[in-house]
Amino acid sequence: PGSWSNLGNTFDHALDGNLDTFFDAPLPSGAYVGIDTASEAAPNHKIRFYPRLFHTARMVGGVFEGTNGDPVNGPYTTNYTISSDPPLAWNEIRVDLKDYRCLRYRGPSESFGNVAEIEFYRDAIKVSGQGFGTPGSWYDLGNTFDKALDGDLETFFGAPIPRQPMLDWLLRQAP
Repeated sequence: PGSWSNLGNTFDHALDGNLDTFFDAPLPSGAYVGIDTASEAAPNHKIRFYPRLFHTARMVGGVFEGTNGDPVNGPYTTNYTISSDPPLAWNEIRVDLKDYRCLRYRGPSESFGNVAEIEFYRDAIKVSGQGFGTPGSWYDLGNTFDKALDGDLETFFGAPIPRQPMLDWLLRQAP
C-alpha cells in the first residue's frame, strides 16, 4: 500500500489500463502488485436455447449440465434448471460453465428432450466441439440430437422415447 513520498502513485495505477499512470512503491525492495481473481464477478459464460415450436412447456424441469467425466455417464453437475415455461424465442442464461469439457441439456421426464437450438458461450465466444446425445429420433423421423446444434430454428431434437426415471436407471446399469 501507499506510494513513494505519498505522491499518489499507488498499486491500483498498475491495473487501471492507463499507460500515463504507474505504481511507484513506498519501499525500494519487495514491492508487488497483483489481483485476487476470487473477488472477480462470475465468469462471462452463458447458455442460449430456443424451445421447439408448440412444445415450450416440455422444457420446464430440463437442466443444463457439465462434466469432465464420461459424456454419457458423467458424473454431471447441474448449471441451470429451467423452472418456468420459456418463451418461443432465444432464451439467454448467465451461468458459470467452469472448465467442463462436456456440456449438455437433459430434458425432464416425458419431454422427449424437445429443444430447437442450444448454444454455450465462454467469454462471448461460442463453444464448439463434437456433438453427442441420445441416439435416434421419435418414429425415426430424423429429428436427431444434432438438430439442436445445427443453428437452424426450423429443426429440433425429438428423442425416440421420453425420459423416464426407470429408463435412466436402466441406462446407468448398461455396460
